[in-house]
Amino acid sequence: MKIRFVRPFLNISLCVLFILAIHSLGQAQSGRRAPKPLNPPTTTPSPAEPKQPSAQNKPALKQQTLIVGMDEKGGSLYVPSYMSDAVWSGFFERFKGISSITITTDKSMRRKEASERAKKETESFVVLLQLETAGMDAGMGQVNPDDLAISYVIFSPGTGKVKDQGRVYVRPSRGVLSGRLPTGRTGELQLNEAGRETADRVMSALHIGSPTIMHFHLSTSARKQSGN
Repeated sequence: MKIRFVRPFLNISLCVLFILAIHSLGQAQSGRRAPKPLNPPTTTPSPAEPKQPSAQNKPALKQQTLIVGMDEKGGSLYVPSYMSDAVWSGFFERFKGISSITITTDKSMRRKEASERAKKETESFVVLLQLETAGMDAGMGQVNPDDLAISYVIFSPGTGKVKDQGRVYVRPSRGVLSGRLPTGRTGELQLNEAGRETADRVMSALHIGSPTIMHFHLSTSARKQSGN
C-alpha cells in the first residue's frame, strides 16, 4: 500500500515541476528585450580644399601700344646715322620680353609731329628720341661718342602734353682694365648702352615691366629705311 501511494505522488510532482519549468521559461523569453540595432559609424566630412585658380582664369595683362619715333634731323648735323641706329637698336633691345607692350615705330618724326600724333591717340603714348651733341664745343669732323646725349620726350595721348622728358648722356668707353673695348664702329657699344638706359627711363615713367614676348609693328617710313 505504501508503494502504491508514493508512485502516484511522484508522478504528480514531476508534472508540477514540468509545468513550472515551462512557465518560467516562457516568462524568461517574454522578459527579454530585442537588441537595439547598431548605429552606423558617423564620419566627419573633411573640409573641402579651396580650388586653385587655373591659368586660364587669370586675367590677361592689358595690351598697350607705344609709339616710338626718332628725330634724326633735329640733332647735330655732324652725328653719323650709324650712331642713331645704335641708339635705336639699344632702345628696342631693352623692350624684348615685354608681353603687354606692342610698339609701333616711326624713325622720321619731328617734335611737332609727335605731339600732334599723341593728340589723335586715345591710349597710346608717343615717345620721341633724339641723339644730339651734349656741348657747344662739338665741332665738325669726327664725332666723339662721349660728347653725345640722348634726349627723350613722352607725349600723353589725347592732349599731346609732355608727360616726362629727360636726357641720357653717353657713358665713356671702358679701357682694357675694365674688360671692355669698343668693337666695330666707333662708340657703337656705348650708344647701345645709352639706348637701353633711355628705355629704362621710359619704362619707369610709364610703369612698364613684365617680361615675355613683344611684337614690333614698323610704320611705312621705318620699313623704307630698313630696306635701304
